[in-house]
Amino acid sequence: METQFKLVESFGEFRAVDGVNVPYHWNIRLTTEGRNTSVWEWDMVFARISQNQPIDPKVFRVLFTRQESLSAVPAAAEEF
Repeated sequence: METQFKLVESFGEFRAVDGVNVPYHWNIRLTTEGRNTSVWEWDMVFARISQNQPIDPKVFRVLFTRQESLSAVPAAAEEF
């Protein structure tokens, strides 16, 4: 039996932040149907949104726990 996936994103409670309307409510619903049906839902409500804030490059650092994973990473990416 073939498994089907359905992903639905919903946005609401739009407010202006620095002149741009952004959603303060974000909902994601993932349904898989096959032998069994499963539903996952994430519901996020933001209290505060800031735009164009500085981000420390360390936030994007990838850590590996197994040595074989490093072989798949380009040399430039290993610097971080």
